Amino acid sequence: MNRLVHPRTLGLDLRIRIRLLSFTVLAMSLMRVSVAASPGLLLESPSDYQVVQRRTWSMGEIQVSGRTTSPATVRIRIRGESVSGVFDSGVVEARSDGIEPRFSAVIPVPPGGWYELTVRSVDGPASGDEVRIGHVGVGEVFVGAGQSNSTNYGEERQHPGSGRVSTFDGVSWRLADDPQPGTFDHSGGGSFWPALGDVLAERLRVPIGFAVTGAGATSVLQWQPRGSRIGIRPTAYGFVREVGTNAWQCDGVLFEHLARRIAALGPRGFRAVLWHQGESDSNQPHPVPRRITGPEYTAALETLIQGQRTLAGWPIPWLVARVSYHVPDDPGSGVIRDAQAEIWRRGIAFEGPDTDALQGDFREANGRGVHFSGKGLRAHGRLWAEKIWKWLERQRTANRPAGPS
Repeated sequence: MNRLVHPRTLGLDLRIRIRLLSFTVLAMSLMRVSVAASPGLLLESPSDYQVVQRRTWSMGEIQVSGRTTSPATVRIRIRGESVSGVFDSGVVEARSDGIEPRFSAVIPVPPGGWYELTVRSVDGPASGDEVRIGHVGVGEVFVGAGQSNSTNYGEERQHPGSGRVSTFDGVSWRLADDPQPGTFDHSGGGSFWPALGDVLAERLRVPIGFAVTGAGATSVLQWQPRGSRIGIRPTAYGFVREVGTNAWQCDGVLFEHLARRIAALGPRGFRAVLWHQGESDSNQPHPVPRRITGPEYTAALETLIQGQRTLAGWPIPWLVARVSYHVPDDPGSGVIRDAQAEIWRRGIAFEGPDTDALQGDFREANGRGVHFSGKGLRAHGRLWAEKIWKWLERQRTANRPAGPS
């Protein structure tokens, strides 16, 4: 019997918890910090190296907002190289008023960048004050989640060679040099994200942004909403507590960590979640009740996906990789691979890459480890890029809207 709470039959208490959490993540999505300032002018959005998810194949919107020390008119201008040539927004005026004067403007901008953004105050005590940031992009943004091979456990730190790949830690943006920030495990090695970003930036001709949230050694069971009851203790401790005989309850920490990052990007503020997890649920050398079945894995992943969609308020696309490899003597689990494929077959998520194919010198310690070597990280990135590229092409050729559905 399936021992996991199915998303369609979430208990009242769990549904209430999700609604309460939605208020928290919404509040976080509305938080702003100063990203550039002069004495009388503070720019809160966008940040340097921020990538904004395009809304259509040919257009995006950059929200420019900030504060002035007293009511003032500001002039905003965005200039740079788009996919179709040089772009200049011209001067856009906005007014800051009120006790704490704030200004805001939404400016249509085609895919491309990096763009230069200039904001200048033209009247009031702060007249002549100016802030300028040199790297704002309109392109494709992805959220990453899963276990160690979705974070920074690779053998060699990677660096995007294109200069057009950024990463977001939930507060600020920077170039996506490893280690990626914002992972729950605070890992410090290499990742596949720079390689993935470089391939996509070259093919799509737009900047690429990532927000990575994974945690090493975690089971899909540890990513459940707070209060979820499970009948299998994960092989790695943490994120659950025992509540009875062969009964545990998820603390929701990882679920909420992912939800906060999604909220910080804003509604439809990214293309998709990329899920890379399965090793911790594959062929674990432990007796029942630690071993997860295929239906239990599928149900848990569906609960995670649907719970995040409910919380965010939009049908976030997910791409799920086929992942189960441990070491040469344990090269994979058909049970977990089939469970991941079942998620695709049900239309709950789209097909990600089969990374179990990366063995031998694609793995650390001369092929003896579960994590990737430098060669493996680059190959891993290319596999993800191929799946994402084909998925986006199918959407484009089917004349589907470019923005996240």
